[in-house]
Amino acid sequence: MNHVGLHTIKIGDLGKIVTGKTPSTKQADFWDGDIPFVTPVDLQKGKRILGTERTVTENGANAVRGALLPPKSICVSCIGNLGYTALTTCESVSNQQINSIVPSKDYDADFVYYLMKSLWSVFKSLEGQSTTLSILNKTLFSKIEITVPDLETQKRIARILSSLDDKIEVNNQINRNLEEQAKAIFKSWFVDFEPFGGKQPDDWETISFSSFLKPRREKSSDPSIPLFAVTNNGIIPRDEKFKKNLSRTGAQNKVAYRTDMLFGMSREILNWGIMQEEKGCISSAYHVFAVSDDIDSQYLELYIKANIGYFKDLIRPAAREGQGLDQQALMSKEILLPPEDIISAYHNIADPTFVKIQQINTENKTLSTLRDTLLPKLMSGEIEI
Repeated sequence: MNHVGLHTIKIGDLGKIVTGKTPSTKQADFWDGDIPFVTPVDLQKGKRILGTERTVTENGANAVRGALLPPKSICVSCIGNLGYTALTTCESVSNQQINSIVPSKDYDADFVYYLMKSLWSVFKSLEGQSTTLSILNKTLFSKIEITVPDLETQKRIARILSSLDDKIEVNNQINRNLEEQAKAIFKSWFVDFEPFGGKQPDDWETISFSSFLKPRREKSSDPSIPLFAVTNNGIIPRDEKFKKNLSRTGAQNKVAYRTDMLFGMSREILNWGIMQEEKGCISSAYHVFAVSDDIDSQYLELYIKANIGYFKDLIRPAAREGQGLDQQALMSKEILLPPEDIISAYHNIADPTFVKIQQINTENKTLSTLRDTLLPKLMSGEIEI
């Protein structure tokens, strides 16, 4: 049975639409204050914007007063990768890549958030096939048609979906704590050498990366191979970071296999990860290295994380925007390699933590899928609320 009160409106009818604006970067007193400055990166971290990389002062906010957003505004990225969405939790300012909705009293902010998230395919269709930067300006954004139920139904739907998001966030916090525990165990063993009296044992080797890394140049046009992106938080499914497809034919996509070491694109932060899936495709701009079978991939990953400062000089200037990996510097890097029995003993202690992390990640994927499939069913009345 369909909900009573479903009606079609435009996004602009939901409330005030605000396009972000950046305060002058030449004014030092505009920056490093208490007011979040929201960019599309901040929209990729969850439902609520809990913190941002940059902040503005009250003077900075006053300079772009018309772009100041109240709490529970819905921010949507509308330049570049379209459709990332999040809710503000306090007064905020966004940059010009974001259009925000300040909902009127007739619309529930949490419901509008979920509705905007459900429009990914609509935003994607508006990108067209252009290879230039995708832009969804305020006018086009405001004119997109949507279907909404009455306010009370909006609130009921939002409560159901929010309960799933709340559980996901609790799980994320548990995983963050578990990951910190895992880092602490690794540091204790292989940085501070606490189980070995605080000194590096004499029988541990130091080997160069050139002894176990080999560039992999395989490419594929097979559309059934899943696509991935390399970020400063590891390797993730590409559609979690980017809306645009890779090359149209896929002929230039690089292939990576489990335990391969991948480096992505960044101007300042080293984007890298160890491939966990059996097989995947990544952008041809990325770097892929096969890792020798006699190197424990988990140890390699944790060793780099524990000594990340040592690897930051791998980024070198590139002709194109993005990261140029200094492969010669990479191959000359060294890693401390304990005997196999030491690594096995470490795994006996640490592996239960990693198993728990993976279990929680699997649960979160299930909850996310359930959340995303529930909205149209709740709106249509297929599922009674």
